[in-house]
Amino acid sequence: MSRITLILIIPSKRAKPVMGEIMKAIKDQPYVACKSITFDRGTEIVSWPHL
Repeated sequence: MSRITLILIIPSKRAKPVMGEIMKAIKDQPYVACKSITFDRGTEIVSWPHL
């Protein structure tokens, strides 16, 4: 368990901007910390496979 929490404020709820902000936020995190990302079930996370 990585026990890392990232809180992002993203003004748009569209999938593309949300994924872009998430990618920027996790790019400097170690791979191990990114293996178990948990999302809610919102439609803005629909493109998570591209992450």
